[in-house]
Amino acid sequence: MRPVETDLRPRAEAAARAALERRWKPVRFELELGRETPPGWSHVFQCAHYSASFRVLERAGTAHVTLGERGTRVLLAAPEDWQRVEAPPAAVDKARRLAEPALRRLAPSGALGLRVIAARPSRILGPGHELLVSGFLESPEGLLRIDLDAETGELVGWSVPTFVRGSREGRPLRRSEAARRAEAAEALPAGASLVSGALEETPVARVWALRYEVSGEKAERTGQVIVRVHARTGVVVALARHLLPRDDLGQRLAREQAHEVVRGVLPALAGPDAVLVALVPGAVLRGGPRRAGWVGTATLGDGSVVRVSFAGDEVEVACGGESARVKVHVPA
Repeated sequence: MRPVETDLRPRAEAAARAALERRWKPVRFELELGRETPPGWSHVFQCAHYSASFRVLERAGTAHVTLGERGTRVLLAAPEDWQRVEAPPAAVDKARRLAEPALRRLAPSGALGLRVIAARPSRILGPGHELLVSGFLESPEGLLRIDLDAETGELVGWSVPTFVRGSREGRPLRRSEAARRAEAAEALPAGASLVSGALEETPVARVWALRYEVSGEKAERTGQVIVRVHARTGVVVALARHLLPRDDLGQRLAREQAHEVVRGVLPALAGPDAVLVALVPGAVLRGGPRRAGWVGTATLGDGSVVRVSFAGDEVEVACGGESARVKVHVPA
């Protein structure tokens, strides 16, 4: 990887904050890293890929706690921007205990996390300290995810589950209106055209999944962009770009021939019960420059799923960090 690999995590956090700030003010939330994947080749994004997922902590309220020789005081307050100084651990613990009942009234349900966000010396009640204690609730919708090109640091995808709130209420937008709002909110690449849209529903969310094909003379890169929007309001909740420079990967075998080749060698690579499920155009990286090829999945006799890739004269099956590869005869 290029040196930019070393700053992928801060880049991802900055992108996560920017994604949330599309709808929320910065004072409303905090982020915590939940998990990350190390840089590696992604057949989905067709690039060297890094992802990070963040817990979204929504601020329920802030308490201004004053501790002095003549007593204590607790007031609900705005999270001001003080020049922070370190308070003694005993003062921090006491401020949290005093602030919790006041903040719990603002957030009667859920696991309330308390953080001292600022502190300063005080003489309001005699020598002591003033502390700002914020209460945070973790977003129940799930982790905010950021996908980056691990070589360039470019943002290739993001998803903010908190934005789906209320998406199952009321009637959904028509596909044409959902697309209009998505296109007004997002700067889609030149040459992008809507080719499909499906209303996706889960127990907690309902979103329009809009697929745009990017092609033509105006397109600097080709591929597709997937935009997901809130079914009722049209707010964009996720976006993924699967784009490559034009004419960058060479030629790939025709679909029917690729299926025939892969099906022919799959039993030898994965066992006699292996069944090819899907094979779609993709980019394959094996020790050299990426090449046009085919990527997909197959199922084994025990029901497990393996990844299949085919480029040049090689077919590979991979699962759980292990892979098997074989040379094949490519039809002329």
